[in-house]
Order: sequence, then structure tokens, then C-alpha cells
Amino acid sequence: MKFHVQKPQITYLAFPEFDREPHPALKTSMAIALQDLYIRYRDYDPDNPPLLHQKDQTLASDYPSYAKFAKLSQQEQNGACSMM
Repeated sequence: MKFHVQKPQITYLAFPEFDREPHPALKTSMAIALQDLYIRYRDYDPDNPPLLHQKDQTLASDYPSYAKFAKLSQQEQNGACSMM
């Protein structure tokens, strides 16, 4: 779930393989505008979906796999820095 800070809106994001994939694919989303309760659904192309990176930034620190996801993000950041 994503709480928007720039506008009154909540978005629910579906990542079916969240815990199994290092960068899970976004399957669908539902955005709800809180001022008029307008709902927008979106299904993503299964052949080219958006991927979630830095999963640890989307979780509370007491989430069961938080440490594993944080370590992955750190390794990827270190790898990206060493390529520059």
C-alpha cells in the first residue's frame, strides 16, 4: 500500500512474488482518490512489468525478511558505485 504525500490518494500495489523474487514484478494496482473516492485500476504488461527495487525501503524494520532485503539493496548500491 502506498500513501501519497503530495495528493490525497492511496494506491494498492500487487506484487505476487514479493517474498520470492529479488525484484518482483508489479501485476496490478488500484488507486483511490480520497477527495471523490474515484478508483482507477491498472493491469501491467506481464511481458514488461515495472520491477520493484530496494524493497527494504517499502517495509517496516520488523518485517520478517527485512534484513535480507536490506542486505540485497546495500550489495546492489555498492556494486553500482564500484562501476562508476
